[in-house]
Parts: sequence; C-alpha cells; structure tokens
Amino acid sequence: MKKPLLLIVFQFLFLTGCATNYYVNEDYYTQPKNYEKISVYVTNPDHEAYEVLKKSEIYDLTEDSACPNKLEIQTLGPAYHRCGLYALGVLAQAFTLGTLPLSDTEEEIIAYSISNNGKTVSYKHDLKYKSRSSIWEIPLLPLTYTQNGARTKTLSLSQREICENPSCTGEIWDLDLEGPEQP
Repeated sequence: MKKPLLLIVFQFLFLTGCATNYYVNEDYYTQPKNYEKISVYVTNPDHEAYEVLKKSEIYDLTEDSACPNKLEIQTLGPAYHRCGLYALGVLAQAFTLGTLPLSDTEEEIIAYSISNNGKTVSYKHDLKYKSRSSIWEIPLLPLTYTQNGARTKTLSLSQREICENPSCTGEIWDLDLEGPEQP
C-alpha cells in the first residue's frame, strides 16, 4: 500500500515542475547605509523598478511634483551576462527532470539619478542574491522571497555608489573607432 502512494507522490512532484526560490544573505551587507533618507518625486513611476524602489523604503516617495528632489530611474538589470557553467547547469537540470538543484548568484544593478536645483547626480546599487531551482524548492515557496522581493530586500540593505560609468545609466558609449586624428 505504501509503494503506490509513494509512486503517486513522486509522479505529482514531477508533473508540477520546478520552482525557483530567491534567498538574501543579509550578512553580506555589513556596512551601514552611506546616505540619508530624503523625500523624492519619481519622474518615471511606470518603470519596472518603481515597485522595488517603493517597497525598499530607501527614500520617502512623494506624489508632489513640486518636491525639489527629482528621481529618475534609469536601469534595472543584470550586472553581467550568463554563459558557460550556467548553461551546463540548466542542461543537467533538464536531464534530471529538476531533481538536481540549480543554484546561482544573481547580480543586478539598479541605477537612478537625483536632480536638485539643476544639479544631477547618478547613483547605483549593486544587488546580490541567490536563486535556486529544483522540484525540492516547491515546499519552500511560502518561506522564501520572490525575485522582486529579493531585489527589494537587497536594495534596502545595499550601499549607494556614485555612478560615473555610462553603462549603468543606460547611455551608449561614444566610441571613436577611427582613433585619434593625425596631424
């Protein structure tokens, strides 16, 4: 009687597929915040990162467009592109029908600029959290973060850095492909 029941449970697990859970290592963020919480007006609340920024509570977001601090969200995306070992992990997970867990460190950047009295400064936060996918993650779904939840938590814990690199502000590099002019 126990074998058929166990077989049904395993078949159910395989039919439900894999689940991905996100984990935040709060011990990684040991430095205190290097900025104060100010009121800002977000000029582009339709950006995908707006909810993450709002829920992180690193700034007091106001609906008053007369607020002197204007925040424009510029990017939310991966800090690097995956290849190689990650692809092999996905293949191994596919061949084992999700029983082999796939774990990866997610590294993303959220960049924004704050304007006040004609002066604009660009900032970025490095967001680091882990993702793990397998059928064994299904029972843990209620106990872990969603991807946006992990982004929110890491944003609330992370340091703010001044962003001088055009790649994190969404600008395109102005490359001089011909080299310097010859006299």
